Amino acid sequence: MNTWQPVEQRVRNLFSRVRTHINLFRYQYFPQHNQSQKIITAHLLVVKNSKYSELARTCISSFLHFHPKSKVIVHFDRHTKTSIMNWVSKSRFSRSINLRLVESSTESWQIQKLNLVLELAGTNDFFIDADMRWNGPLMIDLEKDRRIHFLVREFQLDSHNAFAKMLRDEEFKHFSSASMFNTSFVCFSGLNLTDFQKEQVLLLQKQIVFFAQSSEISEIERNSMVRISEQLALSMAASNWDKPVGAIKDLDGCKDGTFLESSYFGATGLKF
Repeated sequence: MNTWQPVEQRVRNLFSRVRTHINLFRYQYFPQHNQSQKIITAHLLVVKNSKYSELARTCISSFLHFHPKSKVIVHFDRHTKTSIMNWVSKSRFSRSINLRLVESSTESWQIQKLNLVLELAGTNDFFIDADMRWNGPLMIDLEKDRRIHFLVREFQLDSHNAFAKMLRDEEFKHFSSASMFNTSFVCFSGLNLTDFQKEQVLLLQKQIVFFAQSSEISEIERNSMVRISEQLALSMAASNWDKPVGAIKDLDGCKDGTFLESSYFGATGLKF
């Protein structure tokens, strides 16, 4: 049985690549009947790992397929520069894609993501992870629905053992009622944050990482908590901001086929 597994995996990968190329061709050359004419701006962070350049191609092409008047700003570094520029220069959407080279940083991608997300406070621009795919237009009016929008509300933090233990720590007790929000999509819809609030989010991420690395939790829980530390920090901070919070989806699942779906590449290794 094990001798056949690599062959089966190669076949699945082949079909996946074929589907990807078919979809990319469709996004570029077959107009969609239900396109949105809204002008909105999406920001992607594509750094440290060139595999995310390929994922970003599907995310960006599918977004502009359904939002032809919108634009995308890609924040990339030297690790992803070549792969990003190679496909953008050949894309029919190239005029709608703005490339911004960021200095290579020793900071984790989690901190880089937080810095970018927090930069968008006070605007109607949104952040989106690279491993997403659009299957329809965004129905929410981000200018008029003035809430902090995440992708989906996932669960109450204290309903999971490792997070419940963290919330009992003196450092985090004031976040006891926080929910976990999926930060694959974040938009502030014009709502602003003070410099102090932004600094608190960055500090909170560091405190979460320190807790994970120093507390008695399992290795799996520790690694997971560090990996999603920016998600935890934003979710927890949002629970204490005097601002309405919402989600653009009621439910979410890996590759669920809805108007905006994720392959959760960081957790699953899956691609579209």
